[in-house]
Amino acid sequence: MLALFGSGHHPLAAQRAEALEGDPGATEQDVLDAVRLGRPFKVYANDVSPYRIEVARRLEATNADAGRPREAAVSIEERARIRTQVGLEWFRRDFGRAPLNQRELAG
Repeated sequence: MLALFGSGHHPLAAQRAEALEGDPGATEQDVLDAVRLGRPFKVYANDVSPYRIEVARRLEATNADAGRPREAAVSIEERARIRTQVGLEWFRRDFGRAPLNQRELAG
């Protein structure tokens, strides 16, 4: 499953590649065709949203205020509070009103 979910390869990619190792006529493309499931996953540069950056900034500030290292773990409740706070602020900024309910805020 690591091959499938981690890199988009066939779940039996290692076994399929091993089976082709003994074939002198097998090309690199044959091996790729045997292990790949479609196209590789795309990886984008700078794929972190401004929302996530702001949440991370505030988590670091929370740790600094508490005298903890910046990268220290923050409780689930505190992370949820910060995410909600940022979401509410940004929703109000973007739409000029409070969200109607939690579903609208989460969307």
